[in-house]
Amino acid sequence: MILIRDFQVQIHWPGEFVFGCDEQDCNNPEEHIGKKDGGLSWMKNGSFMVFRRLEQLVPEFHTTAQEKAAGVGMPPGQLEARMVGRWPQGAPTRLSPNADNFALGNDEMRNNNFEFGSADPQGLTCPFAAHIRKAYPRNDLTPAAQGATGDDGEEKSEADTQKHRIMRRGIPFGPELSPSEKSEGQTHHSRGLMFVCYQTSIANQFEFITMNWIDNANFAIPKAGIDPVLGQAQGASRQRTFTGAQPNSPSGQGPDMVLERDFIRPTGGGYFFMPSITAIQTVLAR
Repeated sequence: MILIRDFQVQIHWPGEFVFGCDEQDCNNPEEHIGKKDGGLSWMKNGSFMVFRRLEQLVPEFHTTAQEKAAGVGMPPGQLEARMVGRWPQGAPTRLSPNADNFALGNDEMRNNNFEFGSADPQGLTCPFAAHIRKAYPRNDLTPAAQGATGDDGEEKSEADTQKHRIMRRGIPFGPELSPSEKSEGQTHHSRGLMFVCYQTSIANQFEFITMNWIDNANFAIPKAGIDPVLGQAQGASRQRTFTGAQPNSPSGQGPDMVLERDFIRPTGGGYFFMPSITAIQTVLAR
């Protein structure tokens, strides 16, 4: 599978998503190691699917940003963008750190054409805990680098990162915010996202991203904090920390911001196998 973005070509081997296709080499981000085997012949061209129904507590997210923004010296909208890693129109803070950019956000050839790593090593434009950086650290140095730095460290990290990718799609549900929800800062109507993703290893892809990246306060660097949008704190207390709200902090991280509530609430889901049309017509139709 070759994804073309501007003048860059990024290779990602389809065996990470579909059985029977070339699998990613865990040591080289540009090479493959043969076909991904599902274990049964009829699994070829099939994929594992994860489905989740995610309620989004939008008024609570906006209220929290309004409450916390003054403490970090920025408008609430900019704080929200730094928690997500993107502005409302889709422009990444990595490329547009101080303001939204409608043209950038709507240009699919540009709004994903960026890296972290050496381009933002301190998290000045996009915090390490921001949702898009947690869920896909791109070429950030990760523990997989095993102490290596520079190009060598980035290549080792990227090879490992590509082994944990997912192919995802979201379907929104629910109404727009009502006037009472906006004024009270509380959710009255269920809304959110029907999340679907495909992979050839749920444990090494969907579950790995959730547990080892999103909910890991020490990924990709120590004390990075938990993903402030999708992250879930363990135990009865929902309190978690977000580090990196202040873009002008000398380290890029700044003091921890305490978040007292969840913004996304899983309400259902399941794991499934999605067979090929051939498998449905032959083996599974019997």
